[in-house]
Amino acid sequence: MKLTAINIYPLKSCHRVELNEALITPLGLAHDRHWMLVDDKHRFISARKYPQLLRLSVDIRSAGFVAAYKGLPGIYIRYPENTAERYPVTIWKDEVAVLDAGDTAADWFSQVIGKSCRLVWSSTESARRLKPGNYPPPTMPAGERQITFTDGMPILLTNTASLDELNSHLDETVSMHRFRANIVVDGRQAWEEESWQRIRIGELELQATKTCVRCILTTADPQTGVRDPQREPLKTLSRIHCQKNRGAIFGMQFVALNSGTVKIGDHLKIE
Repeated sequence: MKLTAINIYPLKSCHRVELNEALITPLGLAHDRHWMLVDDKHRFISARKYPQLLRLSVDIRSAGFVAAYKGLPGIYIRYPENTAERYPVTIWKDEVAVLDAGDTAADWFSQVIGKSCRLVWSSTESARRLKPGNYPPPTMPAGERQITFTDGMPILLTNTASLDELNSHLDETVSMHRFRANIVVDGRQAWEEESWQRIRIGELELQATKTCVRCILTTADPQTGVRDPQREPLKTLSRIHCQKNRGAIFGMQFVALNSGTVKIGDHLKIE
């Protein structure tokens, strides 16, 4: 079994950045979701409400990133200095301290979503704490373990065999990009990733935590941001692969137990 794709999303809800290799640490993939948009009440903004964010492309640079959106001139965003305005923001039920990227960035992104917003950045020092939970054995260390602006866990893995199974039930097939995974593997059987407890990729060890519950974002075309009027593939996924009291499931969430570089074509060892 091999790694077939690696993706990061430097700005939460932005278009994917496809990589040939990536550094993975206990915080997650390098550069993945360290930036986020917040509203006037400092609550996080995502493509669930503003699907046009899916069309916003990001190019990582050494001192920040370049953002591009059709109809607007590109903008270069630098990492905020320590002297930048710092304040708490809310993402789901968490509150985390962030640094503001400034008025120029705020004005540009406000044009993208059509509403006043701020662009914020979270350094490792201010990252959210991973919540303890009933994860599969062996017990996953929590406590001081950190995450960035991901919805739940640092790493999302999906399996091409599971996508093939889902597509066999759809009138129009969908791509894996709908599910915004960090790591994609070419498994042999649909849904087998949900039984894995640990994965080794070279020297890197990944610990399974929980399955990934899917939401309305899967119904938006990742290229256009347009939502499917029939709510596919979420509607079908809810019918064929649903967990009681949780919802439609696609993919498995992991944490890294150490650090290492992975690349497309690497073989996985399931433990």
